[in-house]
Amino acid sequence: MRGASLFLTLLSIGGCAGYDDLHALRMPERSGFEVVGDVLHNHCGSLDCHGTPVRALRVYGGNGMRVDGIPGQGATTDAEYDATFESIVLFEPEVLHGVVLSGGEEPERLTMVQKGRGVQVHKGGVAMALGSEADACVLSWLASDIDDEACDDGAELQPPSQPEP
Repeated sequence: MRGASLFLTLLSIGGCAGYDDLHALRMPERSGFEVVGDVLHNHCGSLDCHGTPVRALRVYGGNGMRVDGIPGQGATTDAEYDATFESIVLFEPEVLHGVVLSGGEEPERLTMVQKGRGVQVHKGGVAMALGSEADACVLSWLASDIDDEACDDGAELQPPSQPEP
């Protein structure tokens, strides 16, 4: 059912695009996304950042926004990983397609990468500094070759740094 809702959402985003155009969009794999989701949750998913329904890019997880709407702590569920994955791939699907199609080249085309690195104004400061383990994890996912070690190390909570004035 989740795949059908993702397809219908992509179809509605496509507007005038034909079925073949939408079918050709390449996205990062959902398989193995849990380790990437943990990085995003720990760096971006607090309740005052992307762990809120008022953000265009939403991150769900055990210590933040829950898909069932009931706050509390606990393990992130498959439904929460699915919801975070969908939020990311639907945020800028055409740009994401280009990054994935190029094997992860020029990931800074994505707003998520720009803001995470602090290149673009971001209320949360630098959440995933260029060259950090968290950054390497996300980039490996975009290149369709998840670096589990970088993701494990990058999932450790660290306070975000503020961008230079």
